[in-house]
Amino acid sequence: MTRPNDIIAVDVVAEEWATSFPDEGLLKKLVISAAKSALSTAGPARSVEVSILLTNDDEIRALNQNYRDKDMPTNVLSFAISNSSTPSHLSPAQPTDLPKLLGDVVVAYETCSKEASAQSRLMEDYLCHMIIHGTLHLLGHDHDNEEEAIIMENFERKSLTPLGITDQYINISK
Repeated sequence: MTRPNDIIAVDVVAEEWATSFPDEGLLKKLVISAAKSALSTAGPARSVEVSILLTNDDEIRALNQNYRDKDMPTNVLSFAISNSSTPSHLSPAQPTDLPKLLGDVVVAYETCSKEASAQSRLMEDYLCHMIIHGTLHLLGHDHDNEEEAIIMENFERKSLTPLGITDQYINISK
């Protein structure tokens, strides 16, 4: 399923991303394709808008501290716009053909690079996995318990397959 009307905005704000991805245009295309794959697999039929920020450990650590009270970097954070906080310009009176604002996904280079290396994964594949993971969080999926984790991991696998990326959970101890 193609999603031509989705809006995926990608902002690369940390120079570290150029280490693995010297062509920023190709990096953005990779990120957009991963987000669209997750949306095609698990998203609503209606078009959506997602913002993706590629940053570093310092920035994500500050966000993690401010929003989750965890003073440490992490690989990906998602900030969903819930129904209760939907901006007034997207009120029910608005036509439903306007994109629904889902929220923001933030990914940290250093943490992802370390984790990809530790798991013998290609950074490109790992980044796609983190974008898909974060996008699924925006769609309401979580991994707080085993049942939810299985559902989310299955959506991740289904989203990675069209990108030609193998199962990222093979040989990973939990």
